[in-house]
Amino acid sequence: MKYHNEIQGKLENFWKKIKLILTLHNSLRYHKVLTSPQEVGIEVTNSCNLQCIMCDKWKWIKKDKRLGGNLTTQKLKSIFDEAAKIGVKSIILTGGEPTLRKDFCELIEYLSHLNFNIAITTNGTYITSKMRELLIKNNVKVFFSLHGSYAELCDKLEGKSGTFKKVIKNIRDFISTKKKYKDTRCKVAIRCVVQKENVSDLASLFKLADKLGVDMVTYTIVHGRSRARLNEKCIQLLYGSFIKIKKIISTTNIDVVFHPHLLLLLTGHLNVKDIKQGLPSLSLFRSKPVPCLASYISTFIDAFGNVYPCPYASLPTYSYYPHLHARRYFCLGNINEESLSEIWYGKKYDEFRREVDAIDINKFPFSIVCGHCENYYFFKRTYQYVKLLSFL
Repeated sequence: MKYHNEIQGKLENFWKKIKLILTLHNSLRYHKVLTSPQEVGIEVTNSCNLQCIMCDKWKWIKKDKRLGGNLTTQKLKSIFDEAAKIGVKSIILTGGEPTLRKDFCELIEYLSHLNFNIAITTNGTYITSKMRELLIKNNVKVFFSLHGSYAELCDKLEGKSGTFKKVIKNIRDFISTKKKYKDTRCKVAIRCVVQKENVSDLASLFKLADKLGVDMVTYTIVHGRSRARLNEKCIQLLYGSFIKIKKIISTTNIDVVFHPHLLLLLTGHLNVKDIKQGLPSLSLFRSKPVPCLASYISTFIDAFGNVYPCPYASLPTYSYYPHLHARRYFCLGNINEESLSEIWYGKKYDEFRREVDAIDINKFPFSIVCGHCENYYFFKRTYQYVKLLSFL
């Protein structure tokens, strides 16, 4: 029976991918979106209780309180309702730190009745026992940010003493509670941002994750203008860490996800100069430009209600980059003024889709936003299938 269910699940996932590719083919052909977004990311708050060195957002909010924002409980619920109505499959709650919201449990309970695949990103310092029970019972995928395998390193990178001890305790409590719910589909993941200070610690972090009993570890590369960016020395150290992790993988059941940028960097396919600038995808788009499929399958809403094609396009909101004009260019509407459906199917979004069907990476503002893109290889592979359909 279990084997039958696994086969059925794989067939269903395969058919979903085929339907997505068919939809993308027709959307690109007519330069018009033909389906609802598959995934909606929502920055439920941009406030955070940590000061991670790879993130500059907290600095700008500290300098200017007007940059702090929160969507109201009622507004978020109305977004959830409309997303369910138009057929959105997945909701991802991000921040800031989502669990800082006083209504966090209320939001999770509300989402649980709408049949979404739900995921959250969290620094893991603020999760209460009530939150833990809710997340596990409602099959939420939880990504804990953890950037070091020992207290001194982790606390330094995340900007607050005692962070490592607190996060490790909360992950252990989460895993322990999860074991009580045999039917839960909740997944616990550790998300590590590879940066200058932790390149030699990546294998140790993987061993710690195995010891804790998490389901997955993801390694993503630092981007943006953070002081944590990699340099030539870091890249050399990265090779050693990668080999150590590769040896450990065969002895564990943990899923490990290496960001494509890391693999491409290790195989010499990325420009080291672009890595040092914090724009790892620049050379990829220059060599083989592909259409931005994000604008056809997902959308992102920031803490002010601004709607963007992806999270990277929203970063200039906080002066993360020197060019604030990029924020205005990529902002395609505001959820406080129009509904999600009106924005998604609206004229401004359609005009944007036509432009990014052929991204000119040398043109502002694509040069400072698309250079961070984590989905380049997903877009490339999917687009190859889409092009194949045009010959059938």
